[in-house]
Parts: sequence; C-alpha cells; structure tokens
Amino acid sequence: MESKFNKHFQQYLAIASIALGFIYVFLITFVEIPVSSVRFADTILGVVISTIITTIYNFFFGSSKSSSDKQKALESKIQKSPEND
Repeated sequence: MESKFNKHFQQYLAIASIALGFIYVFLITFVEIPVSSVRFADTILGVVISTIITTIYNFFFGSSKSSSDKQKALESKIQKSPEND
C-alpha cells in the first residue's frame, strides 16, 4: 500500500524547491551581500529562476502534465478493456 507521502512526493518536492527558490530571491533582494560575492549570488539567482522554478512550473502546468494525464487515461482504458479479464 502506498503511503500519502509517497503518493504526493513530487508535489512536496516541487513545493519545497519553489519555496527555497523564493526564499533565496527574497534574501538576495533584501540582505546585504559582500561585494566580492555579488557575481556569485547573481549566477545562483539566474539558475534558480531559469532552471528550478521554470522547470517545476512547466512540469506541472506544461506538456509534461498533459503527457502524464494522457498516460493515466490510456492505462485506465487498458485496465477496463474486456481483453484483460
């Protein structure tokens, strides 16, 4: 039997990743950064915005979500077909 945590792991991971991304954006905006670390902080900010948040958003609301929905529909049709009885 699959636990609630296992069943929703992708959602929990996405929420945690996006939350950490927003926390980083908040910190980089409002916390004083040493001059020697500004370029490093900007690079990490670019990675957070362009990779982590965008990829997660596209997975849940983009083509991966549609593909996942289609896969589930196909699997349910296969399970309901009389040939599999």
